[in-house]
Amino acid sequence: MTLANLKTEHESLKSPRVGTADFLLARKTPIDNHPNHSIDSHLKFRLDYQEILLSTHHLCETITVPTSNVTPMPNMHPVVLGLMNHRSQVLWVIDLALLIGLPVPYADDRECHMVVLKLDGNLFGLRVDAIEGLLSVASRQIIDTPNHFPARLMPFLQGCVWQGDALQLVLKAEALLHAPALQPEWRFEQDSACCF
Repeated sequence: MTLANLKTEHESLKSPRVGTADFLLARKTPIDNHPNHSIDSHLKFRLDYQEILLSTHHLCETITVPTSNVTPMPNMHPVVLGLMNHRSQVLWVIDLALLIGLPVPYADDRECHMVVLKLDGNLFGLRVDAIEGLLSVASRQIIDTPNHFPARLMPFLQGCVWQGDALQLVLKAEALLHAPALQPEWRFEQDSACCF
């Protein structure tokens, strides 16, 4: 599912099509005539019962594929589930829950829900429990993360947002993909990584 197909859950802002001026404005729209107040588009997904937000700046699309499409690779860190051929490109598949220290018993091992990101020319698929759509978040809504969250999780967080009674965590894509657990695996030439 591409960004154009995701439905926004924000009451006052509809999800525009990718590549349009409206889409760019939706990602960063000034509000209240204050230079530090903006609205950014975030992807909302779940890891078990925890709601999580991730800015769409590095987001390519969301996909659901059979788990069998992911080819395990030997001698990799446990967070690396393997490689997958997607749209004629090699995609690294990462267990996001395991990476940030929130192990999730996935409800269905036959399917893999993934958030596809592109950073430094590489494609990464972050496995999540469920995709829930787009949400517009004002920068002033993002607050500091409470101290009771695990220390391992904190480097990956930009902050958190209250939506009603639900506390949603806001992740930083760059911090995820530059995590120490992943660095040895990315020192490779993609052309020689795998042949499908």
